[in-house]
Amino acid sequence: MDIALLYKYFSESSGVCTDTRKMHENCIFISLRGDNFNGNTYAPQALEKGARLAVVDDPSLKGPSYFLVEDTLKALQELASYHRQELNSKVIAITGSNGKTTTKELLASVLSTTFNIIATPGNFNNHIGLPLTILSAPIGTEILLLEMGDNQPGDIDELCEISDPDVGYITNIGKDHLAGYENGFEGNVASKAELFDYLRNHNRPVFVDRRDSLLMELTQGMQQVIFGEQEEPNPSGFTESVFVTYRNPDGELKQTNLIGAYNLRNIQAAYAIAHYFGVEVNKIDQAITNYTPENNRSQLLKTENNTLLMDAYNANPSSVSEALESFAKVGGDKVALLGDMLELGRESTKEHQEMIELAHKLNISCVFIGEEYAKCAPTGHAKIFSSKKDAEQFLRDNPLQNTTILLKGSRGMAMETFKAFL
Repeated sequence: MDIALLYKYFSESSGVCTDTRKMHENCIFISLRGDNFNGNTYAPQALEKGARLAVVDDPSLKGPSYFLVEDTLKALQELASYHRQELNSKVIAITGSNGKTTTKELLASVLSTTFNIIATPGNFNNHIGLPLTILSAPIGTEILLLEMGDNQPGDIDELCEISDPDVGYITNIGKDHLAGYENGFEGNVASKAELFDYLRNHNRPVFVDRRDSLLMELTQGMQQVIFGEQEEPNPSGFTESVFVTYRNPDGELKQTNLIGAYNLRNIQAAYAIAHYFGVEVNKIDQAITNYTPENNRSQLLKTENNTLLMDAYNANPSSVSEALESFAKVGGDKVALLGDMLELGRESTKEHQEMIELAHKLNISCVFIGEEYAKCAPTGHAKIFSSKKDAEQFLRDNPLQNTTILLKGSRGMAMETFKAFL
């Protein structure tokens, strides 16, 4: 493949498209394949709708508007890697088991006060989304802020090879996507640490929270930018209004729009990285305190009857235990609605049982929902339902009033739908 020629076409285009339903005039259409589709079949339609060029890996498609490659996914990734070098931007890579998207969003808000930045949109953090994010960056972009996700060994290494990060940060390493790792948690550690391996091999800095002994150990001998010296302004991380507060370097107490004491770590990480890049303290504070979470992440929502702590975008044992520990410090009547934690493989029943026991230990009334929780033994006053339908009926028959309710579960459980019954 002549990547320089393909890049020439790209530089004269309006950008890259992979879906004919979301096309724009003069784009480069890349015909990706999936388990249930073949993008090559849509290439003629893309050209009819105004694409400048169609990148295909089907030799039967011939003509001056087709660019034949051996593998269209590989072409997308190589094109992104080429563009990353042409951009001359600083690339910040963020991964981790919990908090990576919130940290990325906070940091994007802060960095955009001072720099021209492009950040990963939504959850475009995989082998397709990351290259598309890079290719969306115009020349003149000063900082590329890239979130990296992993489901199996080698994922982070692949994303690093594409994006060539200048600095990196791992939020934490917990028990996420265990089904993808043959040796469980240890495999997850090795997978996340692929970011450290890449930066170590290129003699580049990493940001590390000094309170995380595992990450401190994994980054020994590297260029560490250490943060986390500050003490929490209050142990719970909550004010009377349940929003997280933090103390800035000038000693001033600031209130955010984030819920959950665990978000203090994400705030401090965003602060440390922004400070490293020279953003002024007042701009950092303004961006962090003005940031409003969305998409069912760390949101406080009011209904006619209750207060919802909506943290339902995703869940794993590490994030759920943190959420419960934080929720235990909330006053008044409270109930947690917890959906299954998916992709835990052979550890699933054990991890779900531990969540039930933790909730009992913390004296939190819980409704557990899903087939994985249904395999467990109830402890204390826990209510367990194998299906959302049964749980919804229970909530209709036993309506909650004037209660603070935590909703958390894996994306596949879509726990936000319970809002209609609360």
